Amino acid sequence: HMMFPQPWTETTAFPHPFSGLSYNSSTSRSNYLSYGAVDMSMWLGNAFMINAWRRMVLHLRPIRTGTFAGSMLTRLHVPFSYMWSPAFVPKPADWPPYVRVIGTCHTDSTSPTRGLAENVAYSALREWLSKGPPPIFVGFGSMVVKNPTWLANVIMSAAERAGQRVLVQSNWSKIEVNGSPLCFEVGPCPHDWLLPRVAAVVHHGGAGTTAAGLRFGKPTLVCPFFGDQFMWGDMVRRSGAGPAPCPIAKLTQDLLADRFVELTSPEMRSRAEALGLAMRGEDGIEGGYNHFVERLPRHKLLCDVSLLLEKPEHKVASFNLVSIGRMALPTASLVLGFISGIVFTVAFVPAQETICDSFPIEFNTTRIECHEARSLFQLGLAATALTVGIVLGCMMNIVGQLFGQAHPPPAP
Repeated sequence: HMMFPQPWTETTAFPHPFSGLSYNSSTSRSNYLSYGAVDMSMWLGNAFMINAWRRMVLHLRPIRTGTFAGSMLTRLHVPFSYMWSPAFVPKPADWPPYVRVIGTCHTDSTSPTRGLAENVAYSALREWLSKGPPPIFVGFGSMVVKNPTWLANVIMSAAERAGQRVLVQSNWSKIEVNGSPLCFEVGPCPHDWLLPRVAAVVHHGGAGTTAAGLRFGKPTLVCPFFGDQFMWGDMVRRSGAGPAPCPIAKLTQDLLADRFVELTSPEMRSRAEALGLAMRGEDGIEGGYNHFVERLPRHKLLCDVSLLLEKPEHKVASFNLVSIGRMALPTASLVLGFISGIVFTVAFVPAQETICDSFPIEFNTTRIECHEARSLFQLGLAATALTVGIVLGCMMNIVGQLFGQAHPPPAP
């Protein structure tokens, strides 16, 4: 059972997030084929590491390169739980029943932000927030900005043109915006405390950051850097909770100023709040647990405790024992037939002195010695016993098949 925050199951609704295909296109066959292409390329590039891990750590046989292992999860119908909101990105119509969109996984724990209001490190931030309307949050998380000074100038100019307060969070790249009275810079700060205090969000489009902003009902602009960030940016546009994404390399002060105005419009705020309300009513953790339990193949599982449990567990165990017996009985019959041949040749062949009374003999000018006759006799007995074992094994297989069909497994 797989659980993942990015789509990895073939669909015509949208392409694989790492395929590089455009998300502006409608339903197409190329979207569907992109998943197999990405899977195969990733498998061919990582097969040697995966097989080394299988051999040295798991002590399993390597997977052959030409077995299309990249699409193994799809071929084996492995259940997949996708960890995003169905209100945000609904499940595509062509996904099979064992694939489910379970909702955003989050906790309501307040431990990371407990006592934040009393923290001296955030006193300046609290004071700045209290002096005006809620700002627009701008942060790019762990993304590395090649030219932070350029980006800082773009943000400050856009804030001045739009007349909008902007809160910039520096993380892996420090973005200094102290040159504008409309902008304020903050370092690492818990989003579950900070995001409810802003008017909208602008970020790189990571799966977690996107979900966090939308869950609080904030209009969102995604400035993707690479990978699945382009997908989440377009999904925000499709949901109506934000404008079309703008790659960070194409961001300009005029474009960002226009997006600031659009993000604070009543229409976009209303759509984002409606989506946030739906997302807050979901429980991805419980949804993932329920999906896992529902798809757990209990009718194929067996342990020693299963035989001691109440119904229907002991019926499950009984069927599995029968299923195992359908293979074990024919095999045991063949083994017993071979052993019987050995026993017959050792225990029931007449003694040497008795069988050799009439030997040697002449037959058609061929002299047959006593030891030769005994070897022929032993070989005949072994062949007869092995034949009986094979026939018995086939009969037991037929009986096992009939018995197994008479006791189908209970529904999971």
